[in-house]
Amino acid sequence: MTHSRNVLVVYVMTFSVSFWLAVFAVAADSASILPASDGDQFLTGSAQPITASLGDDVVLPCLLSSGRDARLLTFEWSRLDVEPDPSDPLRRVYYVYLRRGGAELTDMKLASYNDRASAFEAELTRGNLSLSIRNVTYTDRGMYRCFVPSLRSHVIIQLVVVPASPTTWTTAPSLVPRNFHTPDSGDINNNNDDHKNPITWILSATFVVLLSVSVAIFIVVQQWRKKEATKGEPNHLDVDQSRALTE
Repeated sequence: MTHSRNVLVVYVMTFSVSFWLAVFAVAADSASILPASDGDQFLTGSAQPITASLGDDVVLPCLLSSGRDARLLTFEWSRLDVEPDPSDPLRRVYYVYLRRGGAELTDMKLASYNDRASAFEAELTRGNLSLSIRNVTYTDRGMYRCFVPSLRSHVIIQLVVVPASPTTWTTAPSLVPRNFHTPDSGDINNNNDDHKNPITWILSATFVVLLSVSVAIFIVVQQWRKKEATKGEPNHLDVDQSRALTE
């Protein structure tokens, strides 16, 4: 009897743990449909090179996946192919565009982009961090990086500059912000270390294992109960033999 109670207690405890883990896993999955927190956000851009004609204006796309207000967000646009000035003893890094505390920091801006590179102030409320470059020159071609330090997420955009002619045109979106839209899934280029969280998978696997253990314990308990029940029942063959001897 004591053994039966111990097995039953183990079964109940295992089932309880499985149940609450399942509840927690469902809650974690449900949280993904709520407004995104910083850890749930990432950047999207264009995986295809952006082509601009010499002298044109161009937009390099970079958007927050959540579309949240980014006016106070720190983000930066930099050139991956521009090295710090070797004559600078501090080896300071300069940016195409840098925004902190709700304003652009122009003292750390590359001189060649003064009055030419900017963000869309009105579009920041929609999570649009795209960079506008006016009057494109050949020296503007190269690899650009849009980076949000708080999200540890970035996108890399390649800008190609071609000679101006009647047969060439800029492939980038219009400078009118309302015409800008989130890229299709095939054009998305994002690099984020945090938005693929394995917690849900771990919880699900743990739940399946514990549920399997619970089922196994239940089967063992049922078999043990049947075995115990048969011990107390009289053996009909032995009874018939005893009756035959007495007669």
